[in-house]
Amino acid sequence: MSKRTSSSTPSIPLTPLPPPRHPPPFAQHLAPTRPPPQLRNNEDPADNPTPTLTIPDHPGIALTTLSASLFLAGEVSVDRLNAIARHLWVAGRPHHIRSLHRQRMLGRRIVITEDPGMHLLWVDDILFLKPVPEALWSWSFWDEYICAGPEGARDADGEGEGEGEGEGERREGKFFAAAVGLLASYTRLIGHPSDYRIAVAEGLIPDMGWFKWSLLSADIRRTISTPNFPKEKRWRYGELRLARLNSIYKATFRGYSYYYLFTDYNSYFGKNFQVLLIVFAYTSVILAAMQVVVNYREVSPRLAYLGYTFATFAIWFVFAMAFAVILLLLGLFLYHLLATLIKQREAKTKHVA
Repeated sequence: MSKRTSSSTPSIPLTPLPPPRHPPPFAQHLAPTRPPPQLRNNEDPADNPTPTLTIPDHPGIALTTLSASLFLAGEVSVDRLNAIARHLWVAGRPHHIRSLHRQRMLGRRIVITEDPGMHLLWVDDILFLKPVPEALWSWSFWDEYICAGPEGARDADGEGEGEGEGEGERREGKFFAAAVGLLASYTRLIGHPSDYRIAVAEGLIPDMGWFKWSLLSADIRRTISTPNFPKEKRWRYGELRLARLNSIYKATFRGYSYYYLFTDYNSYFGKNFQVLLIVFAYTSVILAAMQVVVNYREVSPRLAYLGYTFATFAIWFVFAMAFAVILLLLGLFLYHLLATLIKQREAKTKHVA
């Protein structure tokens, strides 16, 4: 018998292509009129015929692919929320964003934050909002550094890694979906002239006029509603409760809290142990009622045993909670003490260096 010889062709692993490049979320003629990127402070047009461009509203940062990527990472990235995206239903509803005048009706006050991960988070009567960075109003910045990834973006001198590639071969940038999500959130926050006036007064958007904002907002909504438009996981949700995000971080062992708002122990324990005080109050009422029942002459042995068991459990519970609070206070004190010592050592090391 002749043996069959099988010739196997070696398989070549296929690397998936990055997502195709999308255009900016608004038309170029609708972009707010902004001044051109400024020169760096130490440059004079007379001395340098080809001046260095800078990131809009950041005259100290030269406009390059690397600097634009670092800038976007700090201005639009929501990676911490994306990491817990499957738990965000606990903290908020999908696409639920109230307009600014509704926020005022609910008694909330706007607090400005420059952390994109805090945008549209709320706690008590505080709503955190991040102003739209100046660069996101620049159509050319979108086209060169947000819509296109590093392989397609060009530096200020017109050269880059994507040299020689066609326009259709440029790929979507890493921060495109996050930047669109931040910009699109304002199309829901600002839906009426009153919302627009609040946003301009708070410095959230530039004053471009209500009519132009309406056209710009409609164009953004039309763009993001197209099929298969990329959406950041965080921006599938709207307003999020900060307290519940802190609970999610604890439950998933990612840290003690998503964002620590307390500056002293009094406010921390007063905020976090209100429920415990309510439990103690109800327990006291139940124990008092059981004492009255047990002292009654014709009480059944089963009820007396139940009262004894519950009273014993309540006593141990109170002791356990008191011990836990003491341990927590001690742990927080040691944590802040060690953090202070580490910061002091780092400062001394940098000073010596």
